[in-house]
Amino acid sequence: MRALECQRFWPGKGPVLSGVRLLLDRGRVAGIEPCSGGVSGIVIPSFVDAHLHFSWKASALNSLELCSVHSRGEMLSLVENAPVTSDPLLRGIGFDEFSWDSPALPTLAELDAVSGDRPVVLTRVCGHLSLANTALLNLIPAGVPEVDRQTGHLIEGASLGFSRMFPVPADILVECMDTYQNTVFSEGVTGIGTMEHLREAELISEWGPGLRTAIGVFSNDAGELSEKGPGHLVRWVKLFLDGSLGAGNAAVDQCYSDGSKAAPLMADEEVGGFLKIAAGCGIGVCAHAIGAEALRQLARVSAQPGAPDVRVEHAEELLPALNGNWDTGTHSFCMQPNFVSRWQLPGGMYGNRLPQDRVAELNPFSTVLSRGFRLGFGSDGMPFGPLAGLSGATGHPMPGQRLSVEQALYAYTLGAADVCGFSDLAEAIEPGRRAHLCVLSDDPFQGVPWEDVSVVSTVADGEVVFGDPDLLVKL
Repeated sequence: MRALECQRFWPGKGPVLSGVRLLLDRGRVAGIEPCSGGVSGIVIPSFVDAHLHFSWKASALNSLELCSVHSRGEMLSLVENAPVTSDPLLRGIGFDEFSWDSPALPTLAELDAVSGDRPVVLTRVCGHLSLANTALLNLIPAGVPEVDRQTGHLIEGASLGFSRMFPVPADILVECMDTYQNTVFSEGVTGIGTMEHLREAELISEWGPGLRTAIGVFSNDAGELSEKGPGHLVRWVKLFLDGSLGAGNAAVDQCYSDGSKAAPLMADEEVGGFLKIAAGCGIGVCAHAIGAEALRQLARVSAQPGAPDVRVEHAEELLPALNGNWDTGTHSFCMQPNFVSRWQLPGGMYGNRLPQDRVAELNPFSTVLSRGFRLGFGSDGMPFGPLAGLSGATGHPMPGQRLSVEQALYAYTLGAADVCGFSDLAEAIEPGRRAHLCVLSDDPFQGVPWEDVSVVSTVADGEVVFGDPDLLVKL
C-alpha cells in the first residue's frame, strides 16, 4: 500500500479539506485519513477532456505546428522550409488567421510558389477549413464535394474527412500517439472523449491507450460501424450539424456581421437516420451544433420517440434555441471554456463574426446547469489543457453565466467523466474509487488566478504517470 499526503484536498464535491492522507492500493483509494504536511498546492480528481481529437492532435507531432504562426508570410515560410519526412504529404495543423495581424489567407498561387510538387494541406484550428496546394488537389478525385479547386480550400466534409482520404501511415501515427499520451498526462488528464474516423478508432483500440478512452466515430463511417459493431471503446456516432464561427459556416441565428447566413448541413431526415443507426448499435450520438439554427434542429429531431442519448457538442449559441424540445433525460452538454477565453473577450474572433450584443450571450454555462442538464468540459484541442480554459468558465463576460471555481472544476473532472460514460470517475473521491488524481501547484479555491496554477503530478489507477515518481509514500 502507498499513500499520497497533501496539505489541501478537494474530493470533487463539497469543501476543500486540509491535511489529508489518501491510502492507495491496487489502483483504488483504500482509505482517507488526516495527516500533517504533505505536498503543497491541492490534490483534486484528475481532469477528463470530454472532447478531443486525439489522433489528429497526435499526428501534429509529425506535422507543421501552426498554432503559433502570426502571419500569412510566416506560415508560407514554414511550408517552404519544411523538412522531408516519411509521410508523403506535408501536413500543417492549427492556424488561426484571427490571431494574425491581417486575417487574409494565402492564395493557391502563393502556396504553390513555396511548395512546388510536394502535396501540402494546412488545416485551420477548428478543422472545418483546410488549404491545399495544386499538387494535393491533383490527388483528390474529381467530384469530391466541398473542394474548391480555384482557391484550394477544402471545406467542412472535405477538411474534416481529409485523414479518411489521406490517412497518416499507421506506424507514424502509433508512434505519435505514444508520445502525445504523455502530453495529455502532463496536463492532469487521465480520461478523454475523442472524435475519430473508424480507421483511427480501430487503431486506437489495437494500440491500447493508457488513458481512459471513449470514442465518437464520424457519421461518414456510421454504415461500416453498424456492420462491424462498436466494440468496447466506441460510445457515439459523431454528427456535424453545422460548421464553425471562425470558418463562418455555423448555422447562427439571424446573420453574421457581414450579412452572410449559413444553414444546417443535414436535413432532418438525415439526422434522424443517424440517430436510428446509433440506437441500433446501442450507443449514443455526439452532435456538433454551434449555431441556434443547428441547435433547434437537433432538439426537434432528437425529441422523437426511440432517439438515443444525445450529447450536444459546443452549443455556443444555445440561448436563442432553448425551447420545449430539450430534455434533461436525453440531452447532455459538452462545452469549451477555452472558447470564451480565446474568442469571446473584447477583440476576439466572435466580435469579428457577430454583432457585439450577441457575442456576450454565447457559451451559456450557467444556464445549462440551472436548467438541470449534465455539463462536462472539453478543450477540442483549441488549445488542449484544462487549465488553459478554466478562466473562461469563471470569468465569462456575462456575469450571470460565470461558474464558481467548484462548478468549473467539477465540469472538467466528474462532470466530464459523466458525459463520457466513465461512471466510476464521475464519483467523488472516497474509499473504493479508482485512484485518478491530479496535484495542482496552487489552490484556485483560495483565489489564485488560473494562469498561476500548473499541474505538478498526475496519478492514473494508483500509478504516477506524470511528475515526481516518488510522489507516493510507501507504507
